[in-house]
Amino acid sequence: MGEQVSEERLCGEGARHGVRGLRRGEVAGVRQAGGEKEPPLRLLLGSDSYAYGRGAWAGRLEEDEKWRYVSVSTDHDEAEGDGSRWLADQRS
Repeated sequence: MGEQVSEERLCGEGARHGVRGLRRGEVAGVRQAGGEKEPPLRLLLGSDSYAYGRGAWAGRLEEDEKWRYVSVSTDHDEAEGDGSRWLADQRS
């Protein structure tokens, strides 16, 4: 594991370089998610970020569906299923 970083350092260090540090609520969210058995690959902090992330994901899904026919037309002869087995293997 990496170095333990104090909340004070996370909240204030960037200010010296003109970058806002993390707010205390953000620190708590990162610590909570990071302590989970399966932490998230992406973490949206704040309701505005959550709304933006959901909208961006919906747009990607819509575009994926639009081009699905091209995607599936490239399957090799041994392709099977919906990829869920591969996704499960990646999380193990």
